[in-house]
Amino acid sequence: MLDYVAGRIVRALATIFFIVTAVFFATRLSGDAIDFVIREGMTQEDRIALTAYYGLDGSIWSQYLAYLRSFVEGEFGLSFIERRPVADIVAERIGPSLQLIGSGLAFTFLLSLPLGILAALYRKSWLGSAVMTLAFLGYAVPNF
Repeated sequence: MLDYVAGRIVRALATIFFIVTAVFFATRLSGDAIDFVIREGMTQEDRIALTAYYGLDGSIWSQYLAYLRSFVEGEFGLSFIERRPVADIVAERIGPSLQLIGSGLAFTFLLSLPLGILAALYRKSWLGSAVMTLAFLGYAVPNF
């Protein structure tokens, strides 16, 4: 059992590492990140200063190692849009997100368990067919 759990943890960490690496290199393919930060009227000196501030003046591998270090330390930097630390933005939005998850799970369990029991008990009747039709309609609705 312990081997199984350890194997799952290793696979999860490998998956996270792969995703983090893919995100890093995918963002580098989209162009220079400073183009998203720089505003109208900024001089070339401002651009150079921002490049140095964000560590984009080093090699791709030094940027990648700094990215991994920041990820492991939980330092996600400043938001390009809101110009605030990303950790603060995530912290203030985690509560509403957990409320949405909790209410969605509660609604799902309170609705799906009784209907699933009804569908199993009255499998060959119109009630079971209606519940199954409702379930298949639920599957067909896009999740967005």
